[in-house]
Amino acid sequence: MAKFKVYDIFRALHIDKQAKALQDGLLEALCSFKSKIYYSKLHQIPLSNTSRPSRVLIAANISGIGNCIAATPLAQAVRIAMPNAEITFMASKGDLFDNWHIPDRIIKDKIPPAELSFDYTLIPYWGDKIHPSWLYEPRCGRVLAYKNAFNKWFLKPEREYDLDIARRLGYKGGLLPEYVGIKPTELVPQDEKIITLLPCSNQDERWAGKKWTKFPELINLITEQLPELTICIAGLKSDEIEGSFNQANVLDLRGRLTLAETAFLLKKSIIAAGNDSGPAHISDAAGTHTIWLFGMSCIVKNHPMNKYRILKSAEKCVPCQYTGAYENCPEPICINSISAEKVLEEIKRFLNSSQ
Repeated sequence: MAKFKVYDIFRALHIDKQAKALQDGLLEALCSFKSKIYYSKLHQIPLSNTSRPSRVLIAANISGIGNCIAATPLAQAVRIAMPNAEITFMASKGDLFDNWHIPDRIIKDKIPPAELSFDYTLIPYWGDKIHPSWLYEPRCGRVLAYKNAFNKWFLKPEREYDLDIARRLGYKGGLLPEYVGIKPTELVPQDEKIITLLPCSNQDERWAGKKWTKFPELINLITEQLPELTICIAGLKSDEIEGSFNQANVLDLRGRLTLAETAFLLKKSIIAAGNDSGPAHISDAAGTHTIWLFGMSCIVKNHPMNKYRILKSAEKCVPCQYTGAYENCPEPICINSISAEKVLEEIKRFLNSSQ
């Protein structure tokens, strides 16, 4: 019974930002007392018994682009805690991290090259759920992942769980900014007021509840009521929007930009709006004011950190992304309960406040 009371307390605490300090204290006490921690007792072992720099692998590409971006503060924290370490960052495919100077090496394969070996392998958020077989090879050294108390992952954003790993390596600072690379491209309009729409989502049917279907309606409303804005649509070719767009103020860039060029587009935009997705995390890391549309996914876990406005479903069943309840949902009414008029209202509110 006591266990359920603790869980009830945690459910309340993750909603109340003012209770964060108390929450962290409870988590620390609970982790040391009850949790199954996958630290390999690293915090009890000297970081290195040799004179050579430690070799650290950060396996950030086990999950998606958003998870990889959320792991960039971890790499910075390791660099601060271990300035001479040789850091290898496993990044998502594409050019988003090509010019990042924090790691010594960027690799984009799902398996590190066989000739590389490490003293420490760090597994960011959710990695303990998707352990690939190569993690058990001796060349990975001491593997360190965060295993949360009672397996409750949704008490703070995942980037903060990642930093908890760095703290076991000696990092004592606070939250660090997320990183994305930015690559200029002539495809992005110059000297225009751009709003970028991000109709992006994983094509897996399990994440259908993340995909907002009212972008065509929103495009028409913006065209009619805010004709001074240039609407850019970003994402993959597979990110479908119903209908075609012949309006002069609409530029469809789906499938035409690299990830770093998408970051450039978002950096040049005065505002963006999109589903909870990798490109939304790119927008947030680029410092663009972003309207996030949340349906089935957990706001606490995926919470943006910079300039944002969150619009969420009022349905009582959300978030269901990790409960399995979505499997019995014939139609994702949660995300589509957010109207195009509501999104337009938030766009206008931002434009009026920024004048």
